[in-house]
Amino acid sequence: MFLSACSFMPSTESGDSDVEGSSGDGLNWVKLGLSLDAGPPGSLDQDRVTSPSVILDGDIYKLWYSGYDLTNWRIFYATSLNGYSWTKHGMVYDIGPPGSAEDRHLAFPTVILDDGVYKMWYTGESYSLSGWRIFHATSPDGITWTRQGMVMDLGFAGVYDSVGLAHATVLKELDGTYSMWYSGYDTSNYRILHATSSDGLSWISDGLALDLGPPGSLEDFGVLAPSVIFARNGTYQMYYSGGWSGDFSKVRIFYASSPDGAGSDWQRGGMVIDIGQPGDWDSVQAIGPKVVRESRFMYKMWYTAFNGVSRRVCFAMAGEMPSVEPTNLTTSVVNDKDTMLNWTDPELPFLDHYLIYRSSDHRNFDFASWYHNTSTDVDPLATTWTDLDAAAPGSPRELYYVVRAVYFYGGLSTTSNTAGKWTLNFDAGLASFSLPLRPFIERNVSWYADQISNLEYMAWLGPDDRWVMRKPHQNEDVKDTAAKFGSGYELMFKAESNFTVCGAPGSMIKYKEGLGEAVSWARSLSAIHGNGEVTLSWDQLPGATEYDVLKAEERGGLHNLTMLPAVTVPGSVTGWTDTNPFEKSSSAYYMVIAVNSSGVRGSSTYSVGLETVHLESGIHSIGLMLQQIKQMDLYDSCSSYPGIEGVAYVVSGVWKFHSWAMSHNAYNTDMNQGNGYQVSVRSLSQLDLVEIGY
Repeated sequence: MFLSACSFMPSTESGDSDVEGSSGDGLNWVKLGLSLDAGPPGSLDQDRVTSPSVILDGDIYKLWYSGYDLTNWRIFYATSLNGYSWTKHGMVYDIGPPGSAEDRHLAFPTVILDDGVYKMWYTGESYSLSGWRIFHATSPDGITWTRQGMVMDLGFAGVYDSVGLAHATVLKELDGTYSMWYSGYDTSNYRILHATSSDGLSWISDGLALDLGPPGSLEDFGVLAPSVIFARNGTYQMYYSGGWSGDFSKVRIFYASSPDGAGSDWQRGGMVIDIGQPGDWDSVQAIGPKVVRESRFMYKMWYTAFNGVSRRVCFAMAGEMPSVEPTNLTTSVVNDKDTMLNWTDPELPFLDHYLIYRSSDHRNFDFASWYHNTSTDVDPLATTWTDLDAAAPGSPRELYYVVRAVYFYGGLSTTSNTAGKWTLNFDAGLASFSLPLRPFIERNVSWYADQISNLEYMAWLGPDDRWVMRKPHQNEDVKDTAAKFGSGYELMFKAESNFTVCGAPGSMIKYKEGLGEAVSWARSLSAIHGNGEVTLSWDQLPGATEYDVLKAEERGGLHNLTMLPAVTVPGSVTGWTDTNPFEKSSSAYYMVIAVNSSGVRGSSTYSVGLETVHLESGIHSIGLMLQQIKQMDLYDSCSSYPGIEGVAYVVSGVWKFHSWAMSHNAYNTDMNQGNGYQVSVRSLSQLDLVEIGY
């Protein structure tokens, strides 16, 4: 009988393969291999671990399972933060007192949390009585249990559970009653039966729920060990094991559905988990599933795997697979010529390696081909990588990077935040300079003065509208200040020089394959500022039924993994107005994520940002913080902000000045990132410059 096949054998080491099972429940299950191993020699679960029962209690997965020490089966407990890697807490429920109906084995627990009380139904066996029976226990914490006695005895001769009953799964219905599905054995076959109870103690069996499969099917010899959950459409879903008459040892996992869970109106949906290949943990049997629907689009399954020698608990997932992106991507220059990337591990147990993408335009990544694949590295999971010569003289002026995590079930995460490097080239003589990227580390002017080669001095405008000078490697008592992003600086060079700035650009993307991956749509987001409001617009995307608009106070904030949309608009709408963009900060960044009819989010647009610079009357030295959506020149700046008298810039080693009173072409030039500008604000005036761009 199958149940005796669960009196398992010693362990051997074995690998796992990652395979999918396509099922009639519309889900593709992906096996993720061993999740819970046997204990060390001498422990009470040293030989076999089986029959998982899992609940998600808040953010913690709680697991009760059967463990065997070569003599007795008992019930054990473990916890996890991800459902895959478990921390064992030992045996929590021992065999009953001598002479009781459960003094030999305890197995196949099912646990629910019911109004703050943990309730467990389990199978017990006695030395003096033949057959398995179902018992009940309660606990305030899932660890300390109080026996409530036997609740389901053997059936009468000739009925489906006359020889044994086991593998209970219990749900509390909306009306407060309890439903149980369990395995019944009648000397020949297992079938799945159903019972009801008003209190979880006194049960009334109403007979057959799921019979043997049709002759010749892979479940024609027996069906057993059900796991029943409420489906998202209001029906019931059952995952269960089925045995084949062609080879009694082979057991697989199947699926069925029912409108009400009672009676025998279950509709078979087919096999969802097949046995594995030779060498896999489940090469002979996949039995006793426990399924948890974690969210609307994510299912997790734990099951007992048997390879002909040992029994362990394995794990599978279906639906929208977890694929958390790497975070906190930064760049830095090493060896005066290389660009080093560092990022934070997403800390999921299924991580296999990373893909690194590189582009000379932060709004034009090619996600069809990666630049570097860490699977070939000595440590594929290292969270640092160096792009050789990426900051050397002659390298591209701008280079940008994003990183994606690859999971061993084949899943790809969305992209990390974007990080970049920008190499500036200076001729000998006078130059102007501003930081073209927001630095990851704020540094003083002295640091830049010391790092930039061939520099005679670096100067900035002080509060009295006078230039303050800093020479390289100057004594500490000489005036210093923080180098501000958005400020401009004057530099004097003894000879030609190169310097690389590392930081975050004004454009980010959260890319994933599928909805929204078209380059034209990703670049379509634009913004207009006026009357204290920001109006966003983007292109219509076929297949989008909604758009999530994300807003952050800083450019990297769009990759906050817990961020909720500022607003969700219907798919027929391609714009939104933020009536208070600077409510909490002087900057605001936006991106739009497409959502399909199933509620699955696709790729985002590249982000667009706004940065505000407040200028009082007097002279200010500024630099652009964003690549402008519409190219502006000095004339545009003067005419757009009436308080500006004029703007000065360095060309050919000389400061030039364009005034609002001059003709359009007089000393006019385009304004670009990386350059520094002097802005003269009229006496008694003050204004807020609002930059819009990427």
